[in-house]
Amino acid sequence: KRLVAFFGDADLLTVDRARAQEYMTARLKSVTPQTVNREIDLLKGMLREAVPKYLRSSPLAGMKKLRVVPPKKRILSPVEEAKVLAELQPADRALYIVAVDTLIRLGNVLHLKWSEVKRDHLDLEDSKTGPYQVPLSSRARQALASLSRSDAYCFPHRRTAKTERDTRGAVRRMLQRACQRAGVPYGRAVGGVTFHTATRATGATRMLRAQVDPKTVQAVGHWKDMRAMQGYFQTDDALMRAAVNR
Repeated sequence: KRLVAFFGDADLLTVDRARAQEYMTARLKSVTPQTVNREIDLLKGMLREAVPKYLRSSPLAGMKKLRVVPPKKRILSPVEEAKVLAELQPADRALYIVAVDTLIRLGNVLHLKWSEVKRDHLDLEDSKTGPYQVPLSSRARQALASLSRSDAYCFPHRRTAKTERDTRGAVRRMLQRACQRAGVPYGRAVGGVTFHTATRATGATRMLRAQVDPKTVQAVGHWKDMRAMQGYFQTDDALMRAAVNR
């Protein structure tokens, strides 16, 4: 709709880099660079489809995207985590602890089966990045030991929604309510945490701050490569001061 509103019924040949730059400048007055880049990517895709029937080549081929400065991920401090855990019911508390200590993704937590829980590790069968094993912390083992094994899944109380999207949404809302009661900001719009940053990002950042080597953290989180986990290298003023003093 935005592209149609701007370019209207103009001839395809008039859609060049200069016109695209005008569009980007106009859109930047109301949306973020990320959004503009996505819209221009859509326009680039349309022009690629027009080659060679309508165009000899795409005028936007190789056109650089707007520079985007990724926002710093907000993670939970140990004090904040304690407050949030105090607001969660026992089963949800166990769900959070398993997620933050093993770095597994939300989908893995929801689909975690007792058959995948071994004495000291999880043997994940169907993860986003393929099967892999991840060690269990002592508190994660204790949290799982407190749960009933009457169902094949570890957290069946969070698997009652009709769709996968609704199931994930319910877990996110659960954490959101707990954060609100604990006085912890939740949501990107207010610079708060999300389920992902409160678990996977928080756990990975804590490991790195505890001087665990990045390669080991990569293996625990099952990232494909080091580039994929660049966003988890969080720091703070105290760490930077200690670094320059050393």
